[in-house]
Amino acid sequence: MNTETEFLEELACHHNYWVNVVVNALINHADDLVWTDSPDSFERLRQLLTHSGLGEDLRQVLSESMRGLIHSILLTLDGGTALGERTKLILSDSGGNEFSKDLHNHFVARQLDTGRLE
Repeated sequence: MNTETEFLEELACHHNYWVNVVVNALINHADDLVWTDSPDSFERLRQLLTHSGLGEDLRQVLSESMRGLIHSILLTLDGGTALGERTKLILSDSGGNEFSKDLHNHFVARQLDTGRLE
């Protein structure tokens, strides 16, 4: 696996991790919320979501939102935003191998290829 693919895989793992952390904290009460800056907000949402049957809906909404954020960040790195019109960002590994300028699409393709996205 090349560095770019490893990078995209790590992003996918971070995505999955945070979706699971938030869902488990809100639906399964599996966390003591010391990691969040907004424990009171989480607790209020816990109260609303308890026994609501909306766990899978919450998972889908969080997943899509986080995937959209990752896509937007990669699009910025790829030069596809207003910043890209003013300057060029170059992402490379320690060996000097530049990543492609299509990371935002490669990320989605990786999600599809690995079955994380249908």
